[in-house]
Amino acid sequence: MQQEKVYFIVGDRYNNFCRWEGVVTCSQLLKEIERGVIPAKRFIIGQGCDKEILDYLREKIDGIFQSKDIFIEENFSHRISHHLVHKTKPNNVLITFPVETKNGVFQSSLVIDGGCEDLSDHITGVHIQGTILIEASRQMYTAVSEIFLEKKYLKDTNNHHCSKYRFVLNEMNVSFHSFLFPLHVDIILTLQEVMVNKRGTIFNASALIESYQMRTLGSKVTCKGFGYPAEMLESFEGRQALVAYRNFVRGYSYGICLSET
Repeated sequence: MQQEKVYFIVGDRYNNFCRWEGVVTCSQLLKEIERGVIPAKRFIIGQGCDKEILDYLREKIDGIFQSKDIFIEENFSHRISHHLVHKTKPNNVLITFPVETKNGVFQSSLVIDGGCEDLSDHITGVHIQGTILIEASRQMYTAVSEIFLEKKYLKDTNNHHCSKYRFVLNEMNVSFHSFLFPLHVDIILTLQEVMVNKRGTIFNASALIESYQMRTLGSKVTCKGFGYPAEMLESFEGRQALVAYRNFVRGYSYGICLSET
């Protein structure tokens, strides 16, 4: 039986990964489609594609070929909401919505948008840079804290779940183990410890976040952080900001250079 032909589509930033047959950039595929050529009927969207370009590709495929037999597999439609990973722009979101696969273990897929800030520099065009894996791990930790840990562990003083919490990451340890490439990547978070104060208003949690590509380990990131009532954290942040500002004013008034220690 003849195997179905599959094409992998990556963003233009990963053009050096397209040295093998069956891997093309979004721009290359768009040119083929506009010429009336469809190289395959099954496409798997890798990393670095622009969401807007993918939508345009779909429109072109539907308009030119009008075929229901053409299948596009992608993760953009499952991308988590930007506010749950503390971002303001959706194209800077790097993960899909986490799913709890078993108690204390959560899984997402990596989704690199071609317009994300981490693709703006330092890229070979072949492998996924480490800064993206670090940021994806931070987003995974933040998302699990926002969605699952707050609901499970944090309560207000009247023993009702509180809807206004802030999460602070205070420690990260990173190790890289192998290059990962602009294809599918799994992000897996395993909770290591969760501790809650007696009133149930503050927790600290540690977790291990690993990135895998077909069972190949790319990175390990250990994150530790806290969840606080928003009012408490904002008050603490405000006091520290005021102290920092006063120190600078005092330093300038005495002629202390910024470079002096």
